[in-house]
Amino acid sequence: FFFQAEDGIRDAQESRGLGDVYKRQTQSTWDHIEMQAAHQVSISELVYLIGQLSFRAGRIIREVQSSNKLDVKEKGVNDPYTVADLKIQTIFVKTLKKHIPELRIVGEEDEEYEGDDVGTIVDSIKPFSESKFIAFPGKEEVQLPLDEILLWLDPLDGTLDFLKGDLDVVTTLVAISRNKQPSFGLVTRHFSKSAAGEYAFQQRMVYGGLPHTELYYLDPTDDETKIFKPEILPRPVRAIPERPLILSSKNHFSDEFQKYFKNMEPCEVTQVGGAGNKFLLLAEGKADAYFYPKMGLKRWDVCPGDAMIKAIGGKVTNLDGEGIEYEEQSSKADYNCFRGLLSSLNLALHERLLKAVQETEKS
Repeated sequence: FFFQAEDGIRDAQESRGLGDVYKRQTQSTWDHIEMQAAHQVSISELVYLIGQLSFRAGRIIREVQSSNKLDVKEKGVNDPYTVADLKIQTIFVKTLKKHIPELRIVGEEDEEYEGDDVGTIVDSIKPFSESKFIAFPGKEEVQLPLDEILLWLDPLDGTLDFLKGDLDVVTTLVAISRNKQPSFGLVTRHFSKSAAGEYAFQQRMVYGGLPHTELYYLDPTDDETKIFKPEILPRPVRAIPERPLILSSKNHFSDEFQKYFKNMEPCEVTQVGGAGNKFLLLAEGKADAYFYPKMGLKRWDVCPGDAMIKAIGGKVTNLDGEGIEYEEQSSKADYNCFRGLLSSLNLALHERLLKAVQETEKS
């Protein structure tokens, strides 16, 4: 109606000498519409920017690993970080703030990388164009109000494994929470490992979140001028086996874990590195559950996988069976998942494992 009546309204107003009033009112209307649009962001724009940044992160990790100049520091016991962690997070934050200034970001690292090449890398990230990239082809676009969302970032998940040379578990994690709930997750693996134990630089980003019930993946293109093409990740189909395969920590495993697993029997336990890597193995259907029974995981470790596993019908809770909330805190210590983590592809299996947890803690 607005567009059909526009010419008639303008003619009537100008005939009464009100042309300038009409122009001011019209401009005010469009300013308001543009302001509303500026306060939200599409999932496609986020995936497009994060895809470029995540694949660039892998190149930074490879360069740092090859140079052997890791500049390792400790945040706490068994909690190291390297120059790669700092550089990747700095580039992520500066780029996202450049393209989406109102986006709130919670990152793992506290320091900022001050290298001379940061500005060049930030400027090399291509802006989003709706005509060139759609995150969920054939599906309705999801628009997120910027005042309701937080972006969570772990620039290099699996730093302990990275320092040991176990490169295939190293990932970059990004997630979006909305009103404290996991909304969208992206996990990028940077290296593959052959049967002979040899590593190759081979990247893939897997992403997804409700309301869509499928996960997608992106592989980097050889030609940086080409736009990414999303493909659907085959959905895991796993019945509840007699002995479910449960993933757990490789670097923090202890006798405390064994007490829980004894009550979960029959089961098979595999210790692997990296929270993001374990969630990715779960999403790919290579395991049935992921269990971590103590404090230590942070919300930037968990939010990406939380969103992805729930999108494909799985469940993610703490050991009390409660969902995990994601909101800004005044202290980094408050981002801990204080009551551990349990994630399962199958809801019945999840309840069975929760019951075993409760029996363990009662005893």
